[in-house]
Amino acid sequence: GSPRYIAPERAHNGVATLESDLWSLGATLYEAVEGRAPYTRETTLATLVALATEKPDSVERAGALKPVLTGLLQKNPKNRMRLHEVEERLRRIAHVQNAVRLHQVPPQRNTPKQSPARAVPVEAAPSIPDPPRPDSPVPAVPLTPIATSGSPRRRRWALVAGGAATAAAVVAGTVTYSLSGATPPWAEADQTRTVGAFPNDSTAVSAPGATPVITAATLPAGFTWYASKSGFHIAWPATWTKVRESKSSVTLSAPGGPPLVSVREWARSDPDLSAALKREETAARLRNYKRLRMEVTPQQDSGEWEFTFTDPKMGALHAIDRAVVRLGRAYLIQYRTPAAKWLQNLARFQVIADTFRGALGPVEAQDAIPAGFVRYRSASGFQVAAPAKWTKIEETRTSVLYCAPGGPPLLGVRAWAPANTDLAAALVREEELAKLPGYRRINMAVLPDRRGAVWEYTFTDPKMGRLHGLERAFLTSNNRAYLVQWRTPLDKWNDNLGKLGVVTSSFHVTAIPGRTVG
Repeated sequence: GSPRYIAPERAHNGVATLESDLWSLGATLYEAVEGRAPYTRETTLATLVALATEKPDSVERAGALKPVLTGLLQKNPKNRMRLHEVEERLRRIAHVQNAVRLHQVPPQRNTPKQSPARAVPVEAAPSIPDPPRPDSPVPAVPLTPIATSGSPRRRRWALVAGGAATAAAVVAGTVTYSLSGATPPWAEADQTRTVGAFPNDSTAVSAPGATPVITAATLPAGFTWYASKSGFHIAWPATWTKVRESKSSVTLSAPGGPPLVSVREWARSDPDLSAALKREETAARLRNYKRLRMEVTPQQDSGEWEFTFTDPKMGALHAIDRAVVRLGRAYLIQYRTPAAKWLQNLARFQVIADTFRGALGPVEAQDAIPAGFVRYRSASGFQVAAPAKWTKIEETRTSVLYCAPGGPPLLGVRAWAPANTDLAAALVREEELAKLPGYRRINMAVLPDRRGAVWEYTFTDPKMGRLHGLERAFLTSNNRAYLVQWRTPLDKWNDNLGKLGVVTSSFHVTAIPGRTVG
C-alpha cells in the first residue's frame, strides 16, 4: 500500500488484483533504473494526487526495459501489459545484459570516512515522531552500510541485469501459482511484513530481544498531538475539532463534517482478532455495506477492516477500522471519509494511524478478573469469568449455564465431543442437530491457528423471542474440546459484546489446580 508503488485503482478502492500487482512491479523496476519512483513528489498527499491525475514521469535511462515499464504503468488495468508478455520480455532482457545500459548515471561519491570497498550508505526512512513523554530516549542503533566490490559500471550492470532476472523469476512463479490456485510461498512472508505497516507502539523493535529504538522527528505540518486521559496518544490535523470525548475514547472531525476519526480502547469480543473484527462487522449493520478487505497479522497484534457504506446523513462513505493490540490493551482506530474523496484523504489517515501510541501504564494480569465478574471453576478443569450478577441455573461436572436477571443473555460452557476432527465439519453437525426455529446462519469459520472456531447465527425461541447466538469452540493443548455458548436478545447483541469478550478471553483449562494446559 505504499503510495510510491500502489496502483491507481487500488489507491482508489483498496482492492488488490493481479493487474495492481503488475503496476507495483513496474513502479519497482522504474525506481531501480531511474533512481526515483514514477511519481516522486514532496509529500505523500502530492504523490497520491499525481497518481490519480497525471501520467507517470518520463523514463530516461531504462534502455530495453522502457517498453516493459510503459506497458506496466498503464493507468487503465485493461491496457496494462499481461503477465505472459512481462515474463517473456524480462527473461529476454535478463539473458542479454548488454541490452540494458544506464546512461548519465553520476559516479558514486566517496566520503572521507568511507572504506576503499566503496560502501553504499543506507538511507534511513523518515520516522514517525513520539509524543511528548517523560521517558528517557534510547539511542538509535546505527545502520550498517552495505559493501560492494568492483567498478561502478560493472556494479550497475550486475544490479540491473540481476534485478531483471529476479523480477522474471518472481513473475514466472506468480504465473505458476496463479494458474494452480495455490498460495505463492512468499505470500505469508509478505503478510508478516504488514506488521511494519502498523507501528503503533511507542518503541520500534527490529527483532525479538533487540534494543527498542525511540524515534524523534517533527510532526507533519498542520498536525498536533492529542493525549487521552487513559494514556494513548495520536496526531491529528490542528484544524479539526473534538466532537466527543471520554476517558478512553475520542472522536475528531474535519470542519463541517467528514472525514472523521474515532479512537477508543476496545473491549473486543474474542481473543482472536479476526473473530473480533467479524463480530464488529456483524454488529455494525451498515446500509449498502460492502467489505473490501479484512486482514490480521499472524502475530495477532494488528488488523485492518476496510469497507464502504452509506450513512443516512453523510452519504456514501469509505472507511477503515484499524485494530491494534499493545501491552495487553486493544484499540480501534476508525476512519470515515466521503467515498469520492478517499484518495485525497488517504495520506491524512496514514499520518493519524501511524502516529498512534498506546498507553504505557500497567495492565491487569492475564488471569485477573475484571470488576463485575467472578471466576467459575468446574470440577472437570475449565475456568471462565461469569458476570457476578448472573445466576447459575444449571451445573454438571462438565458444564455450567448462567442467566442474566430476568432472562437472556445466557452463557453456557460445556465439554464437547466433536463429531469430526475437522472443526468446520463438527460445527456443521452441531448446526444440523440444533434444529432451531427461524434459524439463519451469519458466519461459521475455523480460526487461523486451527485451535478454535466460531459459529454465529440468529433464531427464534418460543418463549424468549428472537435471539442472536454464538458458539465459540476451543481446542486445548491436550486436545480436549469445549463450547462456549452465548445467547442474547437480537436488539441487545451490541450492548453485550464487551461481556462476551471477557468470557472468551478468560476461558482456559487446567489439568490440575494451578497448572494451565490449554
